[in-house]
Order: sequence, then C-alpha cells, then structure tokens
Amino acid sequence: MKQTVMMLAVALLMGKAATALAQGTAYAQYTNLPTLYIETTSGADPVDKTNYLPCKVTLVDGDKTTTYTLAKGGVRGRGNSTWSAKKKPWRLKFDSKVALLGKDFAKAKSWTVLANAFDKSLMRNALTYHLGRFMGLEFCPAAVAVDLVMNGTYRGTYQISDQMEVRSKRVPVDEDTGWLLEYANAADKVDDPKIALYWNSGFYGNVQIKNPEFTDDKLTANPALAEEIRSYLNTTIGGHMDTSVNGYDYLDPVKGYRALVDTLALVNWYVATEITANWDGFYSIYSYREGSGAPDTRLHLGPLWDEDLAYGNHHETYDHFADNYFYTHLLADCNFDRNRFPAGFRKMQPVIQHLWDDPWFATAVSHRLQQLMDGGVQAYLEGKVDEMQALLAKSAAKNFALWSIRNDDKGCSTADNRVSWERSVRLLRAFIGSRLAMMKSQVAAKNSANLYLDDTVDDDARIATRAASATGGVNVVMRRTVEAGVWTPVCLPFALTPQIAAYYFGEGTQLAVFSTVSTSGGRAQYHFATTQEVGAGVPCLVKATRAVATPYSFLGVTLTGQPKGYAQGGWGFQGVFGPATLEADGTRLLLEQGSAVAVTAAPVAMPGYRAYFTRPAGTADYAVEVLVDSHPTGIADGPTVDAAANGPTYTPDGKALSAPAATLPHGLYIKKGVKVVR
Repeated sequence: MKQTVMMLAVALLMGKAATALAQGTAYAQYTNLPTLYIETTSGADPVDKTNYLPCKVTLVDGDKTTTYTLAKGGVRGRGNSTWSAKKKPWRLKFDSKVALLGKDFAKAKSWTVLANAFDKSLMRNALTYHLGRFMGLEFCPAAVAVDLVMNGTYRGTYQISDQMEVRSKRVPVDEDTGWLLEYANAADKVDDPKIALYWNSGFYGNVQIKNPEFTDDKLTANPALAEEIRSYLNTTIGGHMDTSVNGYDYLDPVKGYRALVDTLALVNWYVATEITANWDGFYSIYSYREGSGAPDTRLHLGPLWDEDLAYGNHHETYDHFADNYFYTHLLADCNFDRNRFPAGFRKMQPVIQHLWDDPWFATAVSHRLQQLMDGGVQAYLEGKVDEMQALLAKSAAKNFALWSIRNDDKGCSTADNRVSWERSVRLLRAFIGSRLAMMKSQVAAKNSANLYLDDTVDDDARIATRAASATGGVNVVMRRTVEAGVWTPVCLPFALTPQIAAYYFGEGTQLAVFSTVSTSGGRAQYHFATTQEVGAGVPCLVKATRAVATPYSFLGVTLTGQPKGYAQGGWGFQGVFGPATLEADGTRLLLEQGSAVAVTAAPVAMPGYRAYFTRPAGTADYAVEVLVDSHPTGIADGPTVDAAANGPTYTPDGKALSAPAATLPHGLYIKKGVKVVR
C-alpha cells in the first residue's frame, strides 16, 4: 500500500494522471468503451505532424488486451484546423500491417485516432460511417470509440478510424497503379505532391496525389505520371465539368461528364453530403479511379470524411448566411460568392451547382433520396444516435470533466452545441429529420421542370398532362434502350430533329417513317421512307450507330400528349408511349431485333416508346417484309400460328430446348425456321 501511494505521488508530481494505477492495474478499461494506451519511448507527446515518435500501443477491450511495439513508425500529430485544438488528434504507424479493429476492417500500418474536439456530440464522424453503410458506399472509414490514455494521462473520448489510403477494405483500387486524390480549396490544406487546377473559367483549387506514391513527395520523381494526372484533371475533367461547358456537350452521357465518372458514386456522394450539410463538403473532396489501361477508369467521388463540422455544427454557417439560410437550402445553392469570401472560398461550389443543370442528375438525386427515405434512413440514423448516446454516456462524462464543453476547443462549433453533451446530441438528432424534410421539398421543386420517362412505366397520363399544361419547353429524361445497327421501332413524345437524333443515337443514325403497305400473292410489304426529322409522337424506325443503354437528358422539348398511328385497310404502324400488350389474336406484329414476328400463342408485353405493326384478321399466313426506300431491310417473316405446337424449339442464338414448348416462359423462339413469340 505504501509503495502504491508513493507511485501515485511521483505521478502527480510529474503532472500525469494516475487513473490507471488507481484502478490497480497497468492497463485497465476506463469505461464500457475499449481503452487505447499510447506510450512514447521518450515519455513526451509528439509536437508536430511530421516526425513519428516510437511508442508502445495497447488496446484493452473487455478481457482482451493487445500490445504492439511501434519501433520503425510510431505516433505523430495529424489534422489541419483540428491540430490547433488542445485535445489533439493523432496518427499511428505500425511496423507491420495489423487488423487493429478486427477482421471486418482493414489490415494496415496506418490508423488515425480522432479527437472530435470541435464536435461536442462526439459522434458526427461515426454517424456518417453509419450513413455510408446504409447507402452501400464502397468504403466507409471506421468509427470505433475508445478512451485514450497517452503517456499515463487520460485524454478523453477518441475515435479510431482508417487512414485514407489505397488498401484492401479501404479505398478499393490497385495499390500500385490506382489513383487516390484529395481536393482542397487552398494549397495549404493539402500536402505535396499536389497539382493546381486551372479550368477554362479560372483557378479551382489543388489536388494532392495520395496514390500512387511519388518519391520524397516530389512530382519530379515521376514526371510522366505527374503530367498524365495533371492533363487528366485540368483537360479531361476540367473540359467536361467546368461551368463554361453547357448544352448537349455537357449532358451527353457518352461524350460529357457522365462518361468520366461513376454516376452511382457521384449521386451517392452528393446526396450524402447534402444530408450531412457538411461545411467542408465542397471544400475537401476525395476521389479515386483505377490507373490508365484498366477496364474501368471512371472517377469515383468519395469516401465521406471529416464530418465534425457537419449536421448543423458550424458557427460560420450562421455568420455568413443570414436567417439560417445555409441549413434551409441545399448546399449546392449556397453561393460562396467573392463579395462574401474574397479569396473565392468554396471554389468547387459552382461546379456542383452546375450539375443541377442536367435533368438526369436532378432526377437521379430525386430518385435516390426517395429510395433512401422509403428505406427508412431517418429512423435508421436517429436510432444510431440513440445507440451511440447510450454507448458513449460514461466516456462522455469523463471527457467533458477534462475538456470543458463550453470553453475548451470551441473551434467552429456552435454555441448551442457547447451547452452540454446531452444538448449537442439532441440537436444532432433533431437535425436529421429537419434536413431530410428540407431536401425532399427542395429537390422536388428543382425537378418541377423535369419529366422522367421510363419504358417500363405507364407515363401516358403524365405526358398528356405536361403537354397540355406546359407553357414552354419541358426538360425530359428518357430511359429507352436501343440496339446499334438494326432498325428499331421508336415513338417519342417530342420531335427527333437532326441534332437530337445524332445526340441520342449517334452521328449517322438513319430515321424512317411509315408511308404505305402493299399486298400481293400472300405477301405484305410495309414501306418506310428515310427522313431527316420525325415529329413528336410519330412512330418511326431508327437505325442507331451506337447502342443506347443509359437515360438521356433533353432540354426544352415540346411534348405531344398522344402517340400517332397509320392504318391502311387494317394494315398499319402504331406508336405507343407506355407499355402495351399485344393480344394473341395475330393482328399485331412485334419488331424484335430486326425481325417482325406474329403474336399468336399468348399475349406479349411490349415496353413503351415503341411501335408495332398491325394487319387484318385472316392474314396470319401472309409473309411479311419491311422495306426502307424500297430496299429490303432483312426484316421479313412468314410467322407460324401456334408457337406452342409440337416440334423442335430453339432460342434465338440456336440453342435447342428440351422442355415442351407449351411450358416455356413467354419470349422469342425459333420453330420451323421462323421466329415465334410465346
């Protein structure tokens, strides 16, 4: 007992807390959270963000205690503005890769120990981890809360997280060739090696190349790679995403910005950033892609990172935007203009706002947000706040007994968040619902001029309503897939001008409209004539020069409310907007992959924005042919009456089917040398 008292006295004289000793063991768990011990060899804390101090790290989690010796690496400071806080953040570098947080997380050398000094709830970064997991993001930095004891002194509630790097279970690209990039508005917010962004409309900030590695962080160590990345960022990306790029050059999913980015990652990153209302969301942005030569080199936005000033926790949002404007509007619409921020603070904001000029982006955001809300994102996030409040309660009490919530490490956090830990948690929880409600309202308002059309959805009523009510053009997003190189029946509620046809289906695309039908000797010929333009609602044949597999945006088009059709003695060509059922009476023919086939054995559902051929009853034995400018197209058939009759049946690619024809799923088959539909 006397020896223990003497040890406590010595510890107090050295200015060190002796809590661990008081608990009667060298490595005790302070609360219900795991406890992380960091002990430098020198006994002194790191004083900068450059030099690692060798140390011993011990993690106590229940009855499991794990100790690591960091002789080659160690511990150093980290962070930008957070490094100025009294409660310091740290970075650990182990001598070899360790699974510090278990098998569900990375096995790596580098880990971060976040102080969350400016976030008085202590959980905003962790909440964003849960948001990312809910949204299915590829990589969500870990968020494991611990009590930290450093060099014998209790330091408060901390969070172990992943270092932002290319690694298995971290950023998912090739470690040797994949690119990991960190954008920042200002040069002093990213380290070397970095590249300045100069786009057509000016200077846009700086990008640090975090992977691949450059020797001594010098671009001159690999000038060819440095120039490749510089050209990609400034010419390729800048030439497609700069605010000076507009119209169909901007919107084209094959030639515009959408061809360069993973669109799901883009929409997820944007929606998540809006949900968090992160003040730094457009100031510090991570992205990654595979290196040149990989099968897929699209740029991925994310991961989400540095969320301590998100979810309403930033006093500058109130200082610079009156009447709570920053939180009652989308981040993309919060103008960080040069009058308010002379240095051009948030230079990327206009670029993000410009995305809303693309109706596809607007509808994609709307659909993704609605999907999340229907999936219960609000209740999920609120539940996570409740769980973390229960988990952190004991540790938070100790943390704020050490670090005054009112006066220490205020950073940019709001005064309301510094009243008490409980109040900060309540404010965070309340923010979730109000933010989502605002987003739903404003996203809907921004989509009011847009009409999303899908060939699997019956949109006839919406098209008719918009066509009747629109005083000007309508922005349309059309999802209608088309094959390349074959004549395809198309019927759109807006005109196919030469410009739109080339934009949608490719340069050199051919259009043909119905002219007449001729019949003779048991043969019927549908005649089409090529044309440069097709009117709204007019069914036509399109021979595209490229396949269309993604939705396209159209700006300010004039809609018609009704599809048109042509009839000649029971023969004809009829357009549809919504999906249509071709009845099993043999009077309607479906054009499938360049061949007309009779529908006889069963009804067939045809997707929308197409057209079908009609013929009179009693002509089922007629051979059918389609001609364009009097030239055969290869579209011809002598259709069978009963697709379920006995006899060999094949798939369109020639594979014989052993099952009885009557039991086959509805679809296209080959029987007796002709195409039939069951």
